Amino acid sequence: MNNVVIVGAGKEGKGTFGDIFYENNWNITFLDKDKNVINQLNSKGKYEVEALYNNHTEFHNITNYKAYLINKIEDYIDCVINTDVIVLALYPEDILNSLEYLSVGLKERAKNNPEKKLTILCGTNKNHMIKSIENYILNTLKIDNLWYTDNVALRDMIIRRSSNANSIEATKLTTKVVQTLLMQSPVNFDVDEFKWFELCENLEMMKDIKLYTYNSPHAACAYVGYNYGYKTIEEASKDPAIKKIMDGCISEAKLGILQKFPISKEELDKFVDAPKPLGEETEYITRVAFDPIRKLARYDRLTGIAMICLENNIKCPNLIKAIAYGMSYDYSGDLSASKIQNYINNYGIKNAISKVIGVEVNHKIINDIANEYKNI
Repeated sequence: MNNVVIVGAGKEGKGTFGDIFYENNWNITFLDKDKNVINQLNSKGKYEVEALYNNHTEFHNITNYKAYLINKIEDYIDCVINTDVIVLALYPEDILNSLEYLSVGLKERAKNNPEKKLTILCGTNKNHMIKSIENYILNTLKIDNLWYTDNVALRDMIIRRSSNANSIEATKLTTKVVQTLLMQSPVNFDVDEFKWFELCENLEMMKDIKLYTYNSPHAACAYVGYNYGYKTIEEASKDPAIKKIMDGCISEAKLGILQKFPISKEELDKFVDAPKPLGEETEYITRVAFDPIRKLARYDRLTGIAMICLENNIKCPNLIKAIAYGMSYDYSGDLSASKIQNYINNYGIKNAISKVIGVEVNHKIINDIANEYKNI
């Protein structure tokens, strides 16, 4: 039986990756920095995933896993030495710190189990991270270069699935199961019979497209919905005014993508128009809106595609409006949102926009966003 180590036992770690690897009959080890998360997994000995397919719903009981605190390296080092796959189901800012812990096991593996092939999957929405992660592994953590080159495949993914729960330590989760997860090829394990994973040749481009066509309207819904007083994405997306902005973001994104990337309209429509799951999961707006400094950044889901549109003389009023609402997002429980409000108070709206989205203050987009912001 194959083995996987899933780093990050939150909603995606348990609900998406845990469910997929359990369905494929792999041995699962969870690692997390949160003591409550690990204690819940160990005390319960199982967790439940409500899987929403496009024509039915299933309830999966995930059992027979191991779960350890990531800083207790001695407890799980053998798992790292012997695993076939490591999944980094983490926020981008947590990846390097987690690899520092894992490096102890990777160095032992290079000495004591050098011939066993390993795949490390990067399960985050942020794109263009693989080179910097690989550089960190080889040059900062000092993993043996020859062993790594011959035996390790570090690969990015497109996570075309979302999972949710009431909290990160929850043992009842919901996941939408309608599309495969895409992995940059090649990998070091057999995916021919593996359910819900699919290899992709041009993953970096497709990940940008996914970010601009799925995550963009999703974020727009969260930021506008928060302003309108909604608590969940489901409620907000049914509001006609918000749905109009979301649809506008998708339409504008498609126009920009067709100018920027070598993809046909037919291929793009097929990629974007995913089947819908039967039933609904509860997605809280504050989760989708989380960390607006990252999500409004120059090459992320909203500003990235808005800049592509403007560079190609494509009007994008809905993307501009979504960014403006992102600047207005002031949820007190989100440190990133609080920082943006401090920037606005200290520097004024135009300078704050420039600082957050990473574009010169005299660029046209700054003025456009500022004007929309004033109308909120």
